[in-house]
Amino acid sequence: MFLHDSPAPDPRRVRMFLAEKGITVPTVQVDTREAEQLGEEFRRRNP
Repeated sequence: MFLHDSPAPDPRRVRMFLAEKGITVPTVQVDTREAEQLGEEFRRRNP
């Protein structure tokens, strides 16, 4: 499992929850300001 992280509020809430529970999850940084989530790689995962 990976956490797709960005400066948005929702991933921040998930990071805070994980920190409170002491859970570590690998993260993948996604630059939503540059619309990286709309690229071909993400489109292949979730058409």
